[in-house]
Amino acid sequence: MKDYKNLDTSKLNYIIYCRRSSEEGEDKQVQSLETQLRELTEHAKKNNLKIVDIISESKSAFKVGREGFDKMMNLIRTGKADALLVIRANRISRNPIDAGYVISLMDEKRLLYIRTPNSTCYTSSSSDKMMIAFELIFSKKDSDDKGDMVKEGQKTKALKGLPHGIASLGFLNDKTEEKGNRKW
Repeated sequence: MKDYKNLDTSKLNYIIYCRRSSEEGEDKQVQSLETQLRELTEHAKKNNLKIVDIISESKSAFKVGREGFDKMMNLIRTGKADALLVIRANRISRNPIDAGYVISLMDEKRLLYIRTPNSTCYTSSSSDKMMIAFELIFSKKDSDDKGDMVKEGQKTKALKGLPHGIASLGFLNDKTEEKGNRKW
């Protein structure tokens, strides 16, 4: 059994995992994957990390069923990789099932290390597993809170009689008002 206390992180087999939330090439996240990949490969090179695979996907982590995540977990489960390099822990998961799978692989000493460029690192120690669990559950809460705020905002707009979304065919979006109070 591998001991996390004497873990030589330079000898681990890392997967670089990049994820953006949206499948569409939408505005705010269009450069996200490229930025993540650049920063993570630079970090790996600077720290002489052995990269065994690079997985990049455009999929929300709010629900299970991401092909890239599943491939990453399979590589770890089968022993082809034992460490992750991610830009932030919330890129890994925003749902309790995937988060539990990550922690389970850490518990089994298959996933030995999760690393970010800003020096946040998690081993399979009980404290680190607790901290990554907090990190992932707070990611879930953040997603839930944002969803609730969007619904509340849409309800407020509806009560004011304002339309929401992009103007229907034959109408124009009125950009003279503050965002959130715009009419067609």
